[in-house]
Amino acid sequence: RWVAGGDSLAIAGGEYRLCWCSGQFSCGVRESFRVDVGRFTLQGVSPLSQHRTCMSGRRCVVEDILGNHLGEDDVLLVLETCGLGSVLSRFPSSGKAISVTSSGASFSWGYAEVTAAGG
Repeated sequence: RWVAGGDSLAIAGGEYRLCWCSGQFSCGVRESFRVDVGRFTLQGVSPLSQHRTCMSGRRCVVEDILGNHLGEDDVLLVLETCGLGSVLSRFPSSGKAISVTSSGASFSWGYAEVTAAGG
């Protein structure tokens, strides 16, 4: 997540450019940022829309998450709405994945079955 001015924005992980504008000029528009300072690497999932399905009554494993510099410290949490919603009732580990591969691409909620209602 990128935090700017107290707001938190969801941005896909990837390679970006750092672009500079002198404070002596009007930096209120994109076109003012013409000086390429260098590469900016943002760690995170990419693309942001990666749909997966788990079935009620079975174990849940989410695999092949794509992204930039994902790792074993990353976490998935099942929520109705990211950042706002409540966790799904009857989802193992209160919705928080308890196992992740070292590549950060596969997550598991253990051996417990999902008993949340499908939908």
